[in-house]
Amino acid sequence: IYPPTTAATVAPPLGIGFRIPIWALYIVSPSIALFSLLGYYEFLPLSASFLGKFTGLSIAFLFGSAMIYSFLLSRKGKSRETEKESKSRKWILGLLVFVFLMCILMVLAHFGYLEFSELMDVTLRSIPLLFLFVSTYFESRFEFFDRLIKRGLALFVTILILTAYFSAVLPGLEVVLAGGKDTVESLRGVRPFLYAIVLLPVILAMPWLYRRIGKWVDNFWLGRKFTTIDAVKFFLSTLQKATTERQLVQEGEKGISTIFHAEVRIDLDLRAARGTAFEVVQEIPIRSGGKSMGVLRLGQRTGRTPFFSEDVALLTSLAEVFAFLLENVRLQQKKQEQEKLAQDLSLRASHSELKALRAQINPHFLFNALNAIAGLIHKNPLRADKTVEQLAEVFRYTLRGSESEWSRMEDEMEFVRAYLEVEQARFGSRLEFRIDVEDSIRSAQIPTMVVQTLVENAIKHGVAAVRGPGKVEVRGYRDGKHIRIEVADNGPGFHPESPSTPSPESGKGTGYGLKNVRERLQGHFGKEAGLGISRDEEKKMTMVAVWLPFTHRSAAKQTSGASRQ
Repeated sequence: IYPPTTAATVAPPLGIGFRIPIWALYIVSPSIALFSLLGYYEFLPLSASFLGKFTGLSIAFLFGSAMIYSFLLSRKGKSRETEKESKSRKWILGLLVFVFLMCILMVLAHFGYLEFSELMDVTLRSIPLLFLFVSTYFESRFEFFDRLIKRGLALFVTILILTAYFSAVLPGLEVVLAGGKDTVESLRGVRPFLYAIVLLPVILAMPWLYRRIGKWVDNFWLGRKFTTIDAVKFFLSTLQKATTERQLVQEGEKGISTIFHAEVRIDLDLRAARGTAFEVVQEIPIRSGGKSMGVLRLGQRTGRTPFFSEDVALLTSLAEVFAFLLENVRLQQKKQEQEKLAQDLSLRASHSELKALRAQINPHFLFNALNAIAGLIHKNPLRADKTVEQLAEVFRYTLRGSESEWSRMEDEMEFVRAYLEVEQARFGSRLEFRIDVEDSIRSAQIPTMVVQTLVENAIKHGVAAVRGPGKVEVRGYRDGKHIRIEVADNGPGFHPESPSTPSPESGKGTGYGLKNVRERLQGHFGKEAGLGISRDEEKKMTMVAVWLPFTHRSAAKQTSGASRQ
């Protein structure tokens, strides 16, 4: 019980006033035990009633004396203690007072002033667990302590609730079942089901109670002010302002520092990493696709609270989010470098626009996807994992697409499917899509990200503009000597009065994405390829279609050869 010896506090020797009670208890407690054993084995002529009361009162006396002695001893050493030791001592003193009160209740129960209930018995048996939790938290905390304390507290509360519930409900149920011999025989087979039905309200309430216990432990005991979802959303909101790698690092350090109340530093170049101005107590690698991108270093938390298992899991998730955003920022920087190089070399405007489309991932799409993933972490973890994989597939394909002008139809459609599944995580069941491609054109080469541009246009101007279910249909098939790709949506369609959107009446698109698709098709195939927009008022769907020659592989080779020249 006495605070541990540290560099700041050295336990003084005990005086004679504290040593005498210990000697007395060493003599009294074995004597009581010996007297009780002699009585139980009938070496002494003692009645069972007397032995029961004597044993109960002796246990209450010994525990009460020990609690009083421990209380006084703990109060004696409070003058030279650290803040951590002071908190530990206060918790221990509270538990000592609680045990002493329980001993008084035991004495009153043995004298018949109150009934010694099953709830009191469970509470007494659970007291060592409470001492274990407190001493472990303040003196020897380990990584999985947060989970131990939550599971242990949940178990303790469950035992208390079940004991109280059965004590109140089962006697009444037994009275109903004891209605007569015929009733007992008729209910013999359904008795277990009746017990299960009676227990059903408790079972239904336990998940909610466990969540409340976990939240209480996080807020009150472990000092966590953010839930996992709230922490991810807060972290995303702080990083949205970052447009460069340097800003991303600065905002990331601020966000993580606010969440964990600790000094933070993010090192991306480990070879040039300098020493930190604080003691590093936790390191989390920043990885993407198995590739190391840096390390996240944290110092001691406020109140010297350690990083428990759930903290490490959250830090790992935040590091993954940071890695995604870092890839996006670097991709944007790469896009800007490519645009500058295209301008320096006086490339055609359409070629420059193509590079921008291929290298750019819409930041709003990225943040919406990550917010959707954060919302799915607890509701549907499997769906969250799948969405993360699909988002990674979108990144990988985009990175590959920035290096190649041509892609196979099958690969482009798989990329479109991954993109739509990420969007489906955001829109939920409101988004429905269907992709249908003929086998005869799956290996055909088409310009990279042409279909994705049409699908993104359908999501932005179609699904996002309707309140009810949104539908996107993608179809690819051979039409004579041409390949035809159609993307339809049930949105309101384009408005001819808007200068930034294409007009279905004219069949010409003036939007940046559709304009670039048309220019790319014309640049590769001339008049043999094109883009058209139509509206089916009967089905209430707008369709954007592109067509290009099926025998275009030689054109692809000629284009690549011309670019090398």
